[in-house]
Amino acid sequence: MLINKNILKKVASISTVSIFSLSLLYVLFSPVLIATSQAVADDPNLLSFFSPFSSFKTALAATTGQTVVSVVVGKEVMVTAPANFALVGTIGGLTGGTATGNAAFTVLGSSEAGFNMSIKASTTPALATGSYSFADYVPLASVTPGFAWSAPAAGTASFGFSVAASGASGADAVQKFKNATSECNASGGSNSSVNCWVGFIGTTDIPVVSTSAFSPTAITETIAFAASFTNDNVNTLASDTYTATVTATVAVN
Repeated sequence: MLINKNILKKVASISTVSIFSLSLLYVLFSPVLIATSQAVADDPNLLSFFSPFSSFKTALAATTGQTVVSVVVGKEVMVTAPANFALVGTIGGLTGGTATGNAAFTVLGSSEAGFNMSIKASTTPALATGSYSFADYVPLASVTPGFAWSAPAAGTASFGFSVAASGASGADAVQKFKNATSECNASGGSNSSVNCWVGFIGTTDIPVVSTSAFSPTAITETIAFAASFTNDNVNTLASDTYTATVTATVAVN
């Protein structure tokens, strides 16, 4: 069968053009194709982008997350007063005498900065019965305490207190009730219940204890009391039961 020469010429012409076009495209775009191929080969992220399993691989990758949980614990404090008690000792209405006793207040607090404690009387004078009373000890708590308990002047009676604070050498006591040798309110001094006596200031709060640290357990702060009457064979003290109501107030620092 004879092949039309015109058809052959057309085929040859088209083939020549196609080959020429492909060659031209190769020359023009081969650098781009080579560079792109190299970048894809060198960059695993590009490969993963084109991978149909890239999202699946990401889902399986390990990851972490965290949160901070907090809670605030409030500052609280409570004080437990001792049961009512009587001073120990004999005070005669004519012959006089001295009676003493201690009151241990238990303090439980949660403040890291500690607590402070003050005491006050409910009446003026503090120790009384009806119209009869013991005068508040002098010096009063508004000034520097007297180092040792002193009996009142002849024919008079007085009532006062000192502090026996907790902690090494009574460290919890406020400065006024710390002593060195025979001086109260002494810098670097220590505290004990037998020294540094004062009288109540009416119904005014008197600071006695101050701590600066947290204690997970209760702390006992002791107040020592003393009452005396000095005989002069002229004046007498009415026989009766004299009482003083002492209130301790504790607050967190």
